[in-house]
Amino acid sequence: MKVASTATVTATAAFSRGCGLAAGASLASSFTRSSGSMSIGSRVVVKTRELSKRDRTRRTSSGCSQLGPTIPADIFSGQKTNERSIFRVVRKTGNNGSTAMKPMLMSDVGWCKAMKDAFAQHGLDVDALLAEAGLDLDTAEEIDLGELTDGFSRAWELAVAKTGNPAIGLTVPSHPLNSLGVLSHVVLSASNVRDALQAIMRFIHLISPTATIDSKAEGDRFFLSLQIASGKRPVPLQRYDFYSTVLLRGIHWLTGRSVVPLVFHRPGPAPAEPARWREAFGCNVVFGAPECVIEMALQDIALPIPTADQAVADLCERIATQLAEQQGGSVSIRVRQVLMKHLSKGDPRRETMASILCMSERTLQRRLTEEGTSFAELVDEVRREMAQRYFQHSQFSPTEITFALGFSDPSNFYRACKRWFGRSPSTMRCSN
Repeated sequence: MKVASTATVTATAAFSRGCGLAAGASLASSFTRSSGSMSIGSRVVVKTRELSKRDRTRRTSSGCSQLGPTIPADIFSGQKTNERSIFRVVRKTGNNGSTAMKPMLMSDVGWCKAMKDAFAQHGLDVDALLAEAGLDLDTAEEIDLGELTDGFSRAWELAVAKTGNPAIGLTVPSHPLNSLGVLSHVVLSASNVRDALQAIMRFIHLISPTATIDSKAEGDRFFLSLQIASGKRPVPLQRYDFYSTVLLRGIHWLTGRSVVPLVFHRPGPAPAEPARWREAFGCNVVFGAPECVIEMALQDIALPIPTADQAVADLCERIATQLAEQQGGSVSIRVRQVLMKHLSKGDPRRETMASILCMSERTLQRRLTEEGTSFAELVDEVRREMAQRYFQHSQFSPTEITFALGFSDPSNFYRACKRWFGRSPSTMRCSN
């Protein structure tokens, strides 16, 4: 059986032709498009290839995605995996709908393109700067997250030093939606700004593996908070400026309206020329904030997106979900990876897991809820799977298995075994 999907989406040809906002323009000012672009309302037909049942069902007998990352555990495959080496970019290749996979270069990731674009606008030799920062964006290998975020931080530090411009993070990319990469189609088809932001929060790992975004609504206000993973060096404030600038300009571009935040909360001390930030964001800027937060009017995030199309949104959501799974972007998969490696160190804690994955505990909880699971459920699932493997493929005693699974007391493991298998640990040991 084959399924053919054809969707028609109303989109601006400015996006399809790569037109964007004038570099350095204020977020509060009106946006412009190149003379060659078409107006909002132009019709663009997006047709997906036929998906065979084989393409849509990529599950092994164990239920794990064949295209996803291999879950690391010595007892399963003998692989040794650094829990922080969790960013991997892959893309589908081959003819006739082949599902063969090969690595995509880091330089193909949307946020990297946006950063390079911003540097180029200031006359920087981008390749030389990235090399000096120790960033190899053309690598096809798995990238250690700590090293990656340190490389980005060093690149921004060098950009500030070479230009003498501490406000370089306020630079608007030539093509704003390019920074969203594959998510550009998701946000273009979203019904309103809030739905678009929620999609970015869910799939941000696809475009920026070192950042997480969270949100909350209070009264008539909406708060968008940004966290950037730090490695061995602190995160330059310009990285927060750049993320915030691109997000706000993207909202401006999507809605066709001048959307200005109420307050921008910026970490770190006030710069020498704070007026540049107030002018760029078009609002009051609070310096020295505990975290980077964009405070907006709730009515602004309810603004409709002219290119909204539910059929396309559903299709793009499925594609983004599949890509996230292929890249290890599914938070539940990443949690399972870390659990496999760390269970023997003791009872797993959610705050520790959040720290390893470079996100807040609240973000971890929200992301797992969106994926239909919880941290406690994943811990229980991984323990059960590993217990079964230990009983079947090792000579470990029940006591050894107890501590290998992170249980602090054999009685807890006994109760878990009875719940999982209907038998005690000693009975399981004797029968295998």
